[in-house]
Amino acid sequence: MSHPVVPASALSRYRNSVPPSLLKIGDHWVIPSMNSKPDDPWYWYVVVSLQDLSVVANECSTSTTEVPSTIAPYEGKTGYFLFFIANAARGYSIPQGDLHTFLRNVGSAIQLKNLEQAIEQLGTGVITQFSYALAATTDTADLPGFEASSQNHYSVLNLQFIPVEDEQGQFLSYAAVQQE
Repeated sequence: MSHPVVPASALSRYRNSVPPSLLKIGDHWVIPSMNSKPDDPWYWYVVVSLQDLSVVANECSTSTTEVPSTIAPYEGKTGYFLFFIANAARGYSIPQGDLHTFLRNVGSAIQLKNLEQAIEQLGTGVITQFSYALAATTDTADLPGFEASSQNHYSVLNLQFIPVEDEQGQFLSYAAVQQE
């Protein structure tokens, strides 16, 4: 059985914008576990198995400092992929504490650093809201993940899961790549 390349798209909603935060992997929509008003700020965590691209954890949280207990155990594990999507994030809700450490460990990089600097340097009165999405393996020894962010609009993060095979052509798992 051949494993296809599977596209994935994550959208981080910006406050007062039309599209809600969205995640689609292949033909399957992933629905946020948060039941709230569209402009409520929260973070959405989706963990996917790289064996079959099934969702193994789907959690939303309003905490800017804590990683949900259903998500934290995946940190450092191989074979899993994390989507972290901000919904209508405010300048004051930039990840901090354990959440910031978790995101850095699994692969956040330049986009989150840029948001942090802008908010710290200019203040939450200037940077009142932002959108941000991270897609990365949960393996803390892996390369940085993929990011998208904006300080004035929603962000879309596109990638593809490609099948990885051994020398005999046997499927091992999926790996995420971005088109250039």
